[in-house]
Amino acid sequence: MKKRLMGILVCLLAITQVSFATGLNIIPVPTKCVAKKGEFTVNEQTVIALPNQTEEMKNAAMVFTDLFSTAAGFTLKVSDQQAFAKSNIIRCTLNSQIAEEEGYRLRITPSTILLEAKTPQGIFYGFQTLRQLLPAAIESSSKISEPIQWTVPCAIIEDAPVFSYRGLMLDVARHFKSKEFVKRYIDLLAFHKLNTFHWHLTEDQGWRIEIKKYPKLTSVGAFRDKTLIGHGGKRPFKYTFDKYGGFYTQEEIKEVVAYAKKRFVEVIPEIEMPGHAVAALAAYPEYSCSGGPFEVEGRWGVFNDIFCTKEATFKFLEEVLDEVIPLFPSAYIHIGGDEAPKVRWKRCAACQERMKKEGIPDEEHLQSYFINRMEAYLNKKGKKIIGWDEILEGDVSKRATVMSWRGVKGGIRAAQEGRDVIMSPNSHFYFDHYQSDPKTQPLAIGGFLPLSKVYSYNPIPAELTSEQARKIKGVQANMWSEYMPTEAHTEYMGFPRAAALAEVSWSTAANRNFDSFYQRLQSIEQHYDVMGVNYCKTHKPEKALRLMSYNIRNAKGLDGITDYQRIANVLNGIAPDVVAVQELDSMTTRSGGKSILEEIAKRTNRHATFAPAIPYQGGKYGVGLLSVKAPLRTQYISLPGKEEARVLLMAEFEEYVVCCTHLSLTPEDQLASVAIIRNAVKEFGTQKPVFLAGDMNSTPVSSVQKEMNKHFISLNDTKQETIPSDFPKECIDYIYQYKTANRLPVVRRQVMKGHVGSDHLPLFVDIQF
Repeated sequence: MKKRLMGILVCLLAITQVSFATGLNIIPVPTKCVAKKGEFTVNEQTVIALPNQTEEMKNAAMVFTDLFSTAAGFTLKVSDQQAFAKSNIIRCTLNSQIAEEEGYRLRITPSTILLEAKTPQGIFYGFQTLRQLLPAAIESSSKISEPIQWTVPCAIIEDAPVFSYRGLMLDVARHFKSKEFVKRYIDLLAFHKLNTFHWHLTEDQGWRIEIKKYPKLTSVGAFRDKTLIGHGGKRPFKYTFDKYGGFYTQEEIKEVVAYAKKRFVEVIPEIEMPGHAVAALAAYPEYSCSGGPFEVEGRWGVFNDIFCTKEATFKFLEEVLDEVIPLFPSAYIHIGGDEAPKVRWKRCAACQERMKKEGIPDEEHLQSYFINRMEAYLNKKGKKIIGWDEILEGDVSKRATVMSWRGVKGGIRAAQEGRDVIMSPNSHFYFDHYQSDPKTQPLAIGGFLPLSKVYSYNPIPAELTSEQARKIKGVQANMWSEYMPTEAHTEYMGFPRAAALAEVSWSTAANRNFDSFYQRLQSIEQHYDVMGVNYCKTHKPEKALRLMSYNIRNAKGLDGITDYQRIANVLNGIAPDVVAVQELDSMTTRSGGKSILEEIAKRTNRHATFAPAIPYQGGKYGVGLLSVKAPLRTQYISLPGKEEARVLLMAEFEEYVVCCTHLSLTPEDQLASVAIIRNAVKEFGTQKPVFLAGDMNSTPVSSVQKEMNKHFISLNDTKQETIPSDFPKECIDYIYQYKTANRLPVVRRQVMKGHVGSDHLPLFVDIQF
């Protein structure tokens, strides 16, 4: 019992050190982090003292100084002099006494910042921590016009990663990504202290790297004539017949690798073999078993045509790698090795002859022969290989690093056999899986991987001994792009799940806590917002209620266009459990005989509950609720309004009650309505928490809100304006909890800016149960 209580205490201390209230919102969470009083202000006179100004040391500070040059409009002076200034200085020191290669220490006081690390890479990560602690405006791509205090809260931080390999893969073969996007992707890796970019460059659907000796790999293999429409598991297949593709020249590859190096990110290329080779075989069919002809694949899946094991194929692949190796200074080359059907090998005279000649018992061991031969060639060139866990089938060299994707069994076996392992299980790290309700999300391959599940992963399997556990070198998440046709969609699938990956790969298990992470993430998302990252916003703590209020004005935007899908997209992008919706027509002439609430319910996969306030144009007008679960019971009560009658809708759910209203324009009616609402809540007869949301037509300082606050607690931030939606000037929309002894904590409150599908902005709160 004492051990359990001590464990709880340690977790609570970890949460306290990096809690939302302290302002120390750092991801991944540091090993040690203690908030202090005061703050350090970066200004035009601030100096970065940077000793030993090697190229690496200059790179360590470069991103930080570039941010200020762009957003703040002044250039920080960088000097190799350590003692010329006693204040307003960021003093960087290499300290050989720090044990960890990537570790760093920060001591932030109002006058100085001391940043120590064993290596320039550690200095770089210290600067990334300072970056996250600065106002999010530091990420601006242009100079900020309004005055901003560029402050960093005082703290003592000691930090180092648990794992040396912290990777994120990008598949550019199924859907090509521009060089500029790849650089942006690398920037985001560095921001999260991820240090490995796995670049998946070849596939059945496209070959993306220039090989000068084999020009048809790009002139033919980089382009396909058709692309699947819809899901690959749904027949009959349908296609768009537009030519699609692209590739990177060797000069562009060098540019990306150099860009990553400056951000301490290692780029590991993947050249798939023996499977996933149709694009290459379309260009050079002579290296197949059948001789073709082939076309670059336009649909997704696993295909039978793979590289043949004849001698000419090995010569071809070796010459391809001869051009790949000089482009990538990384220690590793990833050679795939996954999903290689043996159908063609079984029928191929050359492959069967190879097996006979080499004494190979079956086709699985023929794949081992293939992998071992390519590994031996790469080893001679000074490279090690990584392969997906299928390379364990047969008898592969123990020098190969295994990337375990089919769950964790392959990683466990590899570690037990003494091989290096990178854990990349599809259960937790396949970012092509759905994050929220598939009926409301963009098309994905399948699966369900919310942020909380990514965060829950423990990279060290319980089956391993402490010695075997040391073979786990790190973790990687994968962005397979079959269903990520655009760069914006790719960001949506990757973030903020990449933030969870970063904390799993960097932070100690004792310091990790999802509720703390969720609080800190809100600050990181502010950085995303300024960066323009199209991140997913549907995530919340598992037991939290997300309650939203939105006056949609019959889905009529400020542009005068009525668009139900636009409103639905807002809701699907936030994924609230319950939405209080105001200004709704039902079966009126104005709505074309449609129920607007039902129209949006269909597009958001939610239950609709409507409460009419007045008859209008042959139908009715009122308010409503959209909810993931159907209410257990509902009731609506008339409220006064001189210009038009109003209504209160009450709905009971399993754990709570949600009420929705839209108050009158006159203060007298509003005050009368407050009394009616208070009595209605009492008479509803429940001990469950009661929430009220809606357009109250009154500002926070009004007498109406003062009266409301006697009985209800405002849960949203009333300093965030909600109307008009293009340039909001005042708050008149609210979410409350009825005052009882059981006040529930709010872990997030936000007004969603930038939405002009109505004259109001949507707002939501996450309430922790």
